[in-house]
Amino acid sequence: MQFFKKELTWRDYILSNDVMMLSKEEQFSQFLRNHKNKLLLTKDEINGDLFGSLLAWGFFLGRLDEKKYPAIYLPRYEELKRLYHFLPEYSLAISQISGVRDFILSFNTENNDIKDVRWRKESGHLDIIITPDRGSIDPRDFSFLPAKFSYDLLFALGVADFNSLGETYEKNSDLFFELPIVNLDNNPANESYAQLNLVDPMFNSIAELSADLMIRINSNAVKGEVAQCLLTALVEATDNFKNLKVTPKTFEIASFLMENGGDHQKIVNALYETESLYSLKLWGKMLQRLEEDGNFVWSYLTEEELACFDFPKIVVKRFFVRLKNYLDLGNRKLMLFWPEKTGNEESKMNYFLFKVERDREEERDLIKRLKGEFLNSEIALASENDFDKNNFIQSVEKIKNKIIQKND
Repeated sequence: MQFFKKELTWRDYILSNDVMMLSKEEQFSQFLRNHKNKLLLTKDEINGDLFGSLLAWGFFLGRLDEKKYPAIYLPRYEELKRLYHFLPEYSLAISQISGVRDFILSFNTENNDIKDVRWRKESGHLDIIITPDRGSIDPRDFSFLPAKFSYDLLFALGVADFNSLGETYEKNSDLFFELPIVNLDNNPANESYAQLNLVDPMFNSIAELSADLMIRINSNAVKGEVAQCLLTALVEATDNFKNLKVTPKTFEIASFLMENGGDHQKIVNALYETESLYSLKLWGKMLQRLEEDGNFVWSYLTEEELACFDFPKIVVKRFFVRLKNYLDLGNRKLMLFWPEKTGNEESKMNYFLFKVERDREEERDLIKRLKGEFLNSEIALASENDFDKNNFIQSVEKIKNKIIQKND
């Protein structure tokens, strides 16, 4: 393809007739080849599926580019690594996006050269001292220019819209408007905001979509740490393959990953079979509080009971998944509630909801009205800010009534 021999802007690249004739997978491969400084990121509400998939993409892209690994923006990487301690270390995980763009002070030296430049920092300001070769400096010879970004491509994983990025977007909005973006997601509500949108709701998880795409791009690169990270993400996303919507394709991908370095037993031992005493006690409290109420089976955990966990949302989801696998629910929905402090002594009530089908329009509408999100094809997560933390049961009843009315 002749036009790749000259440098193009990403807008020229996207609008090129040659590129538009390619499949999305081929366009993606061209994106990867033509952008050398990639930044991978995901939404604020990170989970095992996203964490494992994000690491896998980092290792995979490094393999494709002669071990030039992309940066991954993960503010809570160290905490997540304690939870997923068995996964390989990723040295280019960054906790903040800073210094991604220089600011240039330019001086026209055509009529008067610069003899010396120095700087000093004091009293809360920085002085740049410029000494001209002769006479005084004409202010008209100065200009201020923003330099190129340190990154030339953003790769957003599981990001349905910019709002789900939270502070990442608020503090770095210029990145998202000036750099090309690849948007990979399985959420049908994804707004397809990027220059290249790889959005496919037919896949039940980010891990499965990622693995399928990687294998088609270069199956030889899906091995070792890539396979282990993807298999971890797949185990987390499918409840260790107990999810009712697991397909033959899921098992096919899992088998490929295990044949190429993914250690399923190691993952299961670390995530499901090794329990602390406190974790077992918490599990017991959740079982003890189980209540049956019409179309619902529900339980709850308190904020204080979850205080010792780095990622209570992930821990609660594991409890929730185990609970729904144990129960014979029939046509009833399962809910698990827990409060979370949001700052300034304010809290919100989080809850998981099982037996909602993402494929059904009325169920999608229900979760949308609740301002929640599907974590997979049958589990959703939502929150409620308007609740009485001093009367937990009454708050639960209020939320249940809200769901029943909206579901009717």
